[in-house]
Amino acid sequence: MATYVLVHGAYQGSWTWKSVASRLRAAGHNVVVTSDGREGLSRYEKHRPDLVITDIFMPQRDGLDVVLQLAAKVRIIAISGGGEVDELDHLEDAVQFGAWSSLTKPFTVDALLLAVNEALAAHR
Repeated sequence: MATYVLVHGAYQGSWTWKSVASRLRAAGHNVVVTSDGREGLSRYEKHRPDLVITDIFMPQRDGLDVVLQLAAKVRIIAISGGGEVDELDHLEDAVQFGAWSSLTKPFTVDALLLAVNEALAAHR
């Protein structure tokens, strides 16, 4: 099941992102981790992953911009812990803009793996 998964938002440097990348690799995925949306869009062009996981709130280019740029090309899982800001639910916006699914932080790695497997199964 060696697929490429591009993870945007690791700028946080937290154990959570390290754990996510580690678990995805353990599940047989090739994982490319980027620090922000701008780097993620650039790496997308280089690696052409089967799936993109993006945080909504990132420096440079936010996750909604990533979804708008890539949704027609690749399955996307949008992630955020921001909730509602100015009456807008950004995860719902991401899905409306074309993200395959969304997860609210904090999420379990098992929930993420399930979302990844569902998105990849639908991609094939």
